[in-house]
Amino acid sequence: MSVREGTAVATAEPESAALSPIRRVTVLGAGTMGHGIAQLAAQAGCDVVIRDIKQEFLDSGLRNVRWSLDKLVEKGRMARRQGDEAFGRIGTSLDLKSAVARADLVIEAIPEDLPLKKETFAELDEYAPPEAILASNTSTMPIEELADATERPQNVVGTHFFNPPQLMRLVEITPCSKTSPRVVRAAQDFAKRLGKETVVCRKYVPGFIVNYIMGAMTEAALLIFEGNEASAEQIDSALASKAGFPLGLLAVADYTGMDVIYGVDKFYEEAGYHRYVSPLVKKFVLEGRLGAKTGQGFYKWTKGKWPEISPEAGKDFDVTRIVAVGANAAAELIRQDVAETEEIDRAVKLGLGYKRGVLELADEVGLDRILEALRELNSRYGEKYTFAPSPLLVDLVRTGRMGKKASAGFYG
Repeated sequence: MSVREGTAVATAEPESAALSPIRRVTVLGAGTMGHGIAQLAAQAGCDVVIRDIKQEFLDSGLRNVRWSLDKLVEKGRMARRQGDEAFGRIGTSLDLKSAVARADLVIEAIPEDLPLKKETFAELDEYAPPEAILASNTSTMPIEELADATERPQNVVGTHFFNPPQLMRLVEITPCSKTSPRVVRAAQDFAKRLGKETVVCRKYVPGFIVNYIMGAMTEAALLIFEGNEASAEQIDSALASKAGFPLGLLAVADYTGMDVIYGVDKFYEEAGYHRYVSPLVKKFVLEGRLGAKTGQGFYKWTKGKWPEISPEAGKDFDVTRIVAVGANAAAELIRQDVAETEEIDRAVKLGLGYKRGVLELADEVGLDRILEALRELNSRYGEKYTFAPSPLLVDLVRTGRMGKKASAGFYG
């Protein structure tokens, strides 16, 4: 796993004045992420407009917001009056121009289609107020390309929420080289108003911090499954019981959707980022086995229920190789100055619900064992995908920083 050289975030501070407080928010897209972000902004006291291309999408989004707020009331997490007031702060629109005309912040949460996003940002540049921040909830696309579609690249930033946004605590702030530092601060402050914690991804890498690491581990799990070394249940069970993952990687792949995974991998491949495009995932897509949304993927799905995975199924499966791949990806993020050790582990724990960060896990396993596992994977699957160890990891082992047993590894 290697990171192609990304573009560093601008560090100069040309503007000293703070941006105006964010009071009016427009969310583009009423789907799972869009309506969830809109709800959070309304709960924080913002006036919100959700814009989508069909009235049925807007109606569905509002129903989901109402359901979610009612659940919070039922659980005693807010008063009925607060829920009603939040819902009353949300409006809808089919017209982009009127939807963004008074916005302080626009958050794009439309499908992961780069040409569509670039076209949308060009329209936002035309219609939104000059000082408005234009943000994207993308988990994959380069913010630099979205910024270049506008005449105000300094006001463009990524704000990657995690699914479901009402519950997950992390927002990855993903600037590009042209993003103003005050816009980065404004995005961080806004996320904190919504009750979130933030990490800043200092350079673009495919999937940013969290999904870059999870994507690498998922590729390893796919290769192990395709190599008939273990079943999906054995892999996922072991990750939950031994590594503390709340959900197994292949179950999460099912939940995400085989079509989504295939599309993202193809995008990265075509953009020049080395990714393993699984023939099995492609086969699933062609067969219509898309995972949870069709009822069949690696698992059989019943609507509204996760598949039951026995804790005993993975007792004989060693998770070291998958942990090693995650740690190796994280090591590359450190080496390329994308993020620091503590930031990476905090992001993984908040964004994925892991009990321990991948670098903490690696230190516990021992970095010499991690290095050995990577070399074994590379020996077995190197023709399909490279698991070449990060130079940082090699250097840590060479200098005796083996992890917990040596009192020094990724952590001191």
